[in-house]
Amino acid sequence: MLGRIGSGIGLWRALRLIWPLLKDRRVPLMAKSVPVLTLLYILSPVDLVPDLFPGLGQVDDLSLMVLSILLFLRMVPREVLREKIATLRHAGGGAGSGGDGRRGPTIEGDYEILE
Repeated sequence: MLGRIGSGIGLWRALRLIWPLLKDRRVPLMAKSVPVLTLLYILSPVDLVPDLFPGLGQVDDLSLMVLSILLFLRMVPREVLREKIATLRHAGGGAGSGGDGRRGPTIEGDYEILE
């Protein structure tokens, strides 16, 4: 997952993971502060690269957002991250629904051929 953040699908899945991870008590407070502080920076009028330069200011905000997501996901305990990814997949938002060529959840059952 962390290696696919650069793609649009990977970024969307990472964004969908943030809220459940922020609500989880097992995630350290230091990790939870990363996306919150990043959002405050992006919404604040103070920028390292002003938005007056066409495109450059927006690239600055976007790159900071992607880097903060990566940092946040690396700071989350592995078992919590795996659990939330599995929950997201089983809720119908995981593999198969993004159109990336992977299979969706498996449905098991019996069948009978009628002639």
